[in-house]
Amino acid sequence: MAIRADEIELVVSLGILLVSVGLGSLTYLTWRRERERRLAVVTVAYGLFACRGLAVVFEETVFTGVQPELVDHLSSLFVLFGLLLFFVAIVRE
Repeated sequence: MAIRADEIELVVSLGILLVSVGLGSLTYLTWRRERERRLAVVTVAYGLFACRGLAVVFEETVFTGVQPELVDHLSSLFVLFGLLLFFVAIVRE
């Protein structure tokens, strides 16, 4: 039985969703305790990665009629803004 590329993408995107939700939740709980602005930025960045995973998982399972290019562009934007927020959290004091 051969594994298809869209099945791999679905599993990886589900993994990205679960890991980013887990790490985002832990970061949020830490932010609530510490109230450090940097942690809030990182929490939002993890949220964007979760949105990316959610968009791809929904595209593969629920929104099969949506143009794949639209989801690809949207997920790329989530990754871009998430990476930029991580950079801001690192360099900003």
